[in-house]
Amino acid sequence: QVTQLVEASWDSGADLVLLPEFTWMGLEPLLPHTIQAPLEAVAELFWQELFPTLRDRLSRPGKAVVLGTVPARSDSGSIRNRAPILAEGVLSYQDKLHLTPWEQAFEPGDTLSIWTFGGFRIAVVVCLDIEIPELSARLRDSGVDLILCPSATETLQGVERVNRCASARAVELGCYVGVSQLTG
Repeated sequence: QVTQLVEASWDSGADLVLLPEFTWMGLEPLLPHTIQAPLEAVAELFWQELFPTLRDRLSRPGKAVVLGTVPARSDSGSIRNRAPILAEGVLSYQDKLHLTPWEQAFEPGDTLSIWTFGGFRIAVVVCLDIEIPELSARLRDSGVDLILCPSATETLQGVERVNRCASARAVELGCYVGVSQLTG
């Protein structure tokens, strides 16, 4: 369904698609009920079984997708909330840097990356990270043109808060900001 959504968006004229944070946690109900570590199981299912097919199907010249976020094992062996990015078939990613209290099972990321697509400099800033003014300061001299924010806020209050902060980042940096939410 996700690949069909992305492909339909591209076929309708979009060049870049942004999915919400935790898109791939929708796989959790498909796991056996005996699984004791669902984050690790979703990470393994996504990266080992689904991602190779996704990469093949979603590698198109002139097209990019931020696949929401999915648990991923870091080099240290811990789990991170990771946004996979496919731009013209090239994989990159952005880990969430600031975690909410309920994300205790995750390790925060440590790098804020900028990638280029269609002549634009783009940063992915995951949900709570958009609310952290220090990230705007880190991006100030980067020449960023677009910030993409996958978000998993579940209430309209959360949506409004993320949108206000996204607007603040746009004004501070003189760039565009796109947000993909679960609701609203």
